[in-house]
Amino acid sequence: MKATLQVVGWVLLISQGIIPLAQKFSGNELGSFQLARMLPVGMQVPASIGAIVVAVLVLVAARAAAGSAARK
Repeated sequence: MKATLQVVGWVLLISQGIIPLAQKFSGNELGSFQLARMLPVGMQVPASIGAIVVAVLVLVAARAAAGSAARK
């Protein structure tokens, strides 16, 4: 469970949060597989920030799962 949460968290953080923000602020308008880039212009940055928040929560949950597994 911990490993799955870590993979999902990092993939979400990098591919759906950080990369779309970097592309948006660098002026790169290439459409790609990122969800935020498929949204209307006004929603792209909030969607990327939301993906980052969700990714951080998933990574925190992975860390909590690792801590509870270590205590058993």
